[in-house]
This record gives sequence, structure tokens and C-alpha cells, in this order.
Amino acid sequence: MDKKGLVVFLLVTFGLGAALLAGGQAAGFVVHDEPNIFHSLYLLAVMWVPAVGALAASLAAPGTARPLPRIWPVPAGAAARLAVAVPLLFAAAYGVNAAVTRVPPQWGLSTLLSDLEVNLAEMPEAVRGAFPGLLLGAGLASSVLLGCVFFSLCVLGLEIGWRGYLLPRLLPLGRVPAHLVSGTLWALWFLPLPVGYALLENDFASLPMTLGCGLAMALALTAFLNEIVIRRGHLGLSALALGLFVSQQDGMWPFLFPAASPPFGGTRGLLLTGMFLLAAVFARGITGRTPAPAADAETSEPAPPKSA
Repeated sequence: MDKKGLVVFLLVTFGLGAALLAGGQAAGFVVHDEPNIFHSLYLLAVMWVPAVGALAASLAAPGTARPLPRIWPVPAGAAARLAVAVPLLFAAAYGVNAAVTRVPPQWGLSTLLSDLEVNLAEMPEAVRGAFPGLLLGAGLASSVLLGCVFFSLCVLGLEIGWRGYLLPRLLPLGRVPAHLVSGTLWALWFLPLPVGYALLENDFASLPMTLGCGLAMALALTAFLNEIVIRRGHLGLSALALGLFVSQQDGMWPFLFPAASPPFGGTRGLLLTGMFLLAAVFARGITGRTPAPAADAETSEPAPPKSA
């Protein structure tokens, strides 16, 4: 095992990540209530810290460097299946939660319209009834587009570090141990965010549930993303899947189901965690199998005819 490279990767990734996440909250660069564009850009920049850790580890132990899995081009068929599967996983989790709690979806999107300060009474009657449905459709479609294009690029640094560098070095331990170790490390890397929020707000009552649900989701999502890379050898696909997860997490589902909340519902709930565990088990069906390499072309020249 590449011990030196792993130590450098973990030291740089956790040291720099903790400094930027915890320091950003202390300095006001990371805010939890009413985040602004600067907050979002700052966090997106921090997402590239694992890639910096991977680069530092490769420089510290050049003899153990390995080529990264392919990033581009992304297989169109697998990308299309992910663009459908990830939103369906969210829909299934929120739908099951609504059925169990008997709280129907908020089809009128009154919570979202209130946040946007939209007054339907001021709209023409022909538009008033259709507006929530149009807003919902546009929101779902735009979240998929943003997940495929914008957010997948933003989280590529995470994938280069965790799946491109760390995962191949953990796989000798076995498939399941690699999932468990990398998922736990991923959850620990994000730990400054919930702990910082609890410290700033002096609110520790919900911290155990937040940490427990966060760890469960990190393990499930890590297993899914790891399986994509193991089965397809493609970082671009895992970045696409993670980008879709982020876009759905911040998309229309919390407004369509505002009553859904942890520990069972919501974007950190156990229902969604279970859906992504199932997706990890059936990752081959979602992403397909790695195409078999083409047979090498015959390169030898035909033997010249014998002279008479």
C-alpha cells in the first residue's frame, strides 16, 4: 500500500479542508442562514481541496502514481440513465415519506411562492392556475440540467481526490471495506460544517441526529459513486451522479414536500439513504457495463510468396 502518499493525501485534504471550512465559518465566508452567491462560490472552491490533496500525494510519492480514471468524454447512454435515475431516487424517497406520514405534496408550491414573494392573486386568471405547475416543471428540468453541466464540474475536484486517488488504494482491502472507509472519511471531512453551525447557533440538541443521518448518507452515496467508478472506470460519470445529487438536494423536492424532515424524510433522511444503497447494489443496471476492449488489429505482415 502507498502509505506515504496516503498520509500526504489525508493530511493535505483534511488540514486544508478543515482550515477553509471552519475558518470560512468563523470569518463569515460560510453562512447557514440566507446564503449568498459569495458563500456558494466559496464552498464550490473548497470542493477542489481533495484534488489538491491528490496532487500533493502524487508529488510526494511519484513512484506510486497511477493514471486517473477517464473523465471525458462521458458515455451518453450511462449519463442519460443517471439523469433519470437520480431524480427518481429522490422522488421515490419523498413519495414513500409522504405516503407513510399521510402528508400530501404541496402542489401549489405556496412555501416557494412565499419565499419568492409571488402573489398569485395579482396574476391573470388564465395564468394563476397553471403557474405552480409550470414552475414545478421548469424547476425539475433545470435542476437536472444544472446537475449534468454546472454542479458536475463543481464537484469534479471531490471525485478526483476521493474516487480517483483514494479509492484504488483502498480496494485491496476489499470492496465493502473500501466503501466503509472512504465513506467515513468523506463524512469526517464535512464535519466542520454541522459542528460549526452548532457552535455558532449554540444549538447542540439536534447535532447527534444531524451527524448520524449525515454519516449514513455519506456511506450510501459513497458506495454508489464508488460502484460507478469500479464498474465503469469513469470519474466523469461519478461526478455527473454527484452533481445530480447536489442539484436535486437543492432543487424542488424540499418545496414540493416541505413537511419531510429527518430522521426519515428530507435530503438527509434515512429513506433517501436507503434509496442510494439500493442504487449502489444495482449500479451496473444504471450505468451499464464497461465496454470490452476491442481486439487488437493484426499488425503482422503476410509472409511473402515463395519464389519459384
